[in-house]
Amino acid sequence: MVLIILSIIQIFTITIVPLVSGYLIRVYGDENETAPEIDGYGRLFVGGWKMNIVTILYLILAIIIAVAFGAIGVLSALAGLFTEGKITHITDLVSGASELFRSSDGWHY
Repeated sequence: MVLIILSIIQIFTITIVPLVSGYLIRVYGDENETAPEIDGYGRLFVGGWKMNIVTILYLILAIIIAVAFGAIGVLSALAGLFTEGKITHITDLVSGASELFRSSDGWHY
């Protein structure tokens, strides 16, 4: 039942978000000071998907930089634990993280 509800929410999200993005493209491209009409849903949908794809492409560099800084942070934390001789804390973190995905009836991802 939960899967059905989440699927319905995803369908609405995949449909509505590109329509709103496509309308934003129309608003930004219009030279009038009045709001443009909401028509041509197919063009709004396609324009919205184009805008979302371009946004994702621009975010790739930001994601790479964030992952690099996150890795540096993790490595520095591990180095601090190694130098203090607290290697048992690392094993506690790993075993605690693995418990997040395990339940009484097995592993869930």
